[in-house]
Amino acid sequence: MESRRRNLVAVPACRFDDLVGAGSKVVTLQGKSIGIFHRAGTVSALANRCPHKGAPVCLGRVRPRVSGEGPATVVHENEGSIIKCPWHQWEFEIESGRSTFDPKLRIVTYQTAVIDGVVQVYLPAQPFDQSKTTPRCSEADEDSSSC
Repeated sequence: MESRRRNLVAVPACRFDDLVGAGSKVVTLQGKSIGIFHRAGTVSALANRCPHKGAPVCLGRVRPRVSGEGPATVVHENEGSIIKCPWHQWEFEIESGRSTFDPKLRIVTYQTAVIDGVVQVYLPAQPFDQSKTTPRCSEADEDSSSC
């Protein structure tokens, strides 16, 4: 099932039910590795590439946001809202892709929708390659009306 939305195409990624128990899944769509995450009824999609060194960030640990005034006042908020890169422990918000320590640093995020129980990820439409759909005429055919 494909639908277009502002030069984006909805690409089926996985069944929503596949995320309910696991919470996340890494899929390959249009040659891109993408992590799909489910938390509190929301489905998010992130490029599976850490901007630091290119690690497969979506294979990292999902954890809550930790905040507080100091070591004795640590508070865990929003369980499952942060992904931690498995290589160097850089942390990113799953919904926005934003780094927890540098808001200018982000992981690419993608729009999602659940349609008929299938998670759809909206990716840039593939460029139209006319050479694959339009037959080419040989020099002998160029004078005919069919070319």
